Amino acid sequence: MAKTLVNGVEYSWVDVRIRIGATEIVGLTSLTYNTKQEKANIYGTGEQPVSRGKGSKEYEGSMSLLMSELELLRAVATDGDVTNLAPFDLQVTYAPTGDPTKLTNHTLQNCEFMENPSGGSQGDTSLPQDVPFIWAGFKKT
Repeated sequence: MAKTLVNGVEYSWVDVRIRIGATEIVGLTSLTYNTKQEKANIYGTGEQPVSRGKGSKEYEGSMSLLMSELELLRAVATDGDVTNLAPFDLQVTYAPTGDPTKLTNHTLQNCEFMENPSGGSQGDTSLPQDVPFIWAGFKKT
């Protein structure tokens, strides 16, 4: 008896497309981004919270770029330093093959790189560089 697909096609890395402006970034091996917000219970009389307070939202992320892709970004950055690039939008498209109903776009707005890394180790067959970034604003379409 054949197994039944309960949830259909799932998102996978091969279906992800990343763009900075109009340029697709193909030398990207990983991407993480996160929004967090401080929240705290507020207490009055008794032992149970009576309300909740919220703080500012924080936006952070990191991408791992192959050295050749990072060098392309350095070529357009002042002094070859990606931390000098003007703020940019990062568009992440999730498009599972075979299921166009699951097409999702995330736009991370006002991104800026926080580091300009380089490095590698003996035996490496490629030199992916982890580049942290901050961003401010999110759009989902």
